[in-house]
Formats: sequence, C-alpha cells, structure tokens
Amino acid sequence: MTGLAMAAPALLINPAHYRAQADGLRASATSISDTAVRARMLRIAQGYESLAHDVEEALECDGQPQPDEPAES
Repeated sequence: MTGLAMAAPALLINPAHYRAQADGLRASATSISDTAVRARMLRIAQGYESLAHDVEEALECDGQPQPDEPAES
C-alpha cells in the first residue's frame, strides 16, 4: 500500500460512506420544521457530498481503486 490508502483508514477513503451520511441528513431534514435548522442540515449534507467528490479525486490521483470497485490483478 502506498499514498492515500496507507495514510487513512478505509472508512475515510470510501466515497460511499460520505454519500450515505449526506443521504441520511437530507432524509432527516425533511422532517425538520425550523427552516434555519433544515438549511444547516442541507449545507452539512452538501459538505459530505463535497468530501465524497474530493476522496474520489484523491483516489484517482493516487492510482488506488475505488473501495466499491474490484482491484485490478
């Protein structure tokens, strides 16, 4: 292992983890009546989406397979 995969636990380099967090926040936000709180939750969800995108880019630059893709032999 080299690069990003060596420096971070598997959960931290898994874009699906961040997308799941974003999905959960968006789902929870639908039940919030306070518009300020709902807006904050949606901004946090967008932050998780951004993290997922950043992780994907970092993995591509590092030459590492995505956690949900099979490794090439």
